[in-house]
Amino acid sequence: MAWGTLDLRWLNDSGNAVYVKAESTDTSVTISFLGTKKYDEVRATKGPRTDVREPGTRKGSGAECEPQTPLEGFDVTVGRHFVKDGREVGREDFTTHYTPRDEVVCTPEKAAPGEGRGEPEPAAEDAGAAEPR
Repeated sequence: MAWGTLDLRWLNDSGNAVYVKAESTDTSVTISFLGTKKYDEVRATKGPRTDVREPGTRKGSGAECEPQTPLEGFDVTVGRHFVKDGREVGREDFTTHYTPRDEVVCTPEKAAPGEGRGEPEPAAEDAGAAEPR
């Protein structure tokens, strides 16, 4: 799913009622569509990735910066083949465009002028350790 956009849309063209059942847990969402069977089988096909696009790189810093791994963008066509009585009676092809996901590299913030000039803080493993005599 693509957050912040309209991602999934469907049209009931069966001429009959469709019951939409939605369930969720802490980690998943399941949507079921229940209705009158119109076809014996619906087959899916997936074409090759086309128009592959490389991601870019963005740099950020600060507490709000979140690193992100890159993913290439591409187009892909998925087909649905509707089968009734052993023969294909319909076909729909959908082409989806996936935008590349840029790499985000976070760098430490630079100290403001006047900061970072005092005595260095002791390392955690040195805190409270006695000086040998």
